[in-house]
Amino acid sequence: MYFDWTGFFYGLMFVPLTLWAGVLGWRWYKMPEFAGQVYDSNVEKGLLSPNIPRETYVAHYLQAERPRLGVYRCAVGFLCLILLPILVSLFYGLAEALNEWNEANAFQIGEFRLTGILGDFVTFLLVMATYVGLLFAATALYFRNPSPSLKSQERKLKEQYE
Repeated sequence: MYFDWTGFFYGLMFVPLTLWAGVLGWRWYKMPEFAGQVYDSNVEKGLLSPNIPRETYVAHYLQAERPRLGVYRCAVGFLCLILLPILVSLFYGLAEALNEWNEANAFQIGEFRLTGILGDFVTFLLVMATYVGLLFAATALYFRNPSPSLKSQERKLKEQYE
């Protein structure tokens, strides 16, 4: 029987990402309950007026405090992990194509080959540059569409219900 260690370790990389997604999903799911506890605590301490409806406060709290950036980054992590074999084969194939082109044109440009460790390093750099670009896009999306702060939401509710 043949056992592929590369495939095993590739599949093993999905475990921490799945755990991270599970934690984010659990936090997303439990956030309304936590928001209700925050409301009760703030009303009890006198930081929030009891005139503000609980459901309205919970909705505003969720809009401000849900872990959106974590969800974006986790989704990019899954996308990057799924794209890993595709990108490696694509960029390594590009290095091989450049080697074949170079062999055909060696008399014009001199000897330069992307073989062995150099080809692997160029592939690594291109894959990492792709990943950095994807993470930058997700983070930029989050910061271009920011969620309101909890203080501004509470201020808006206080003005509306007092």
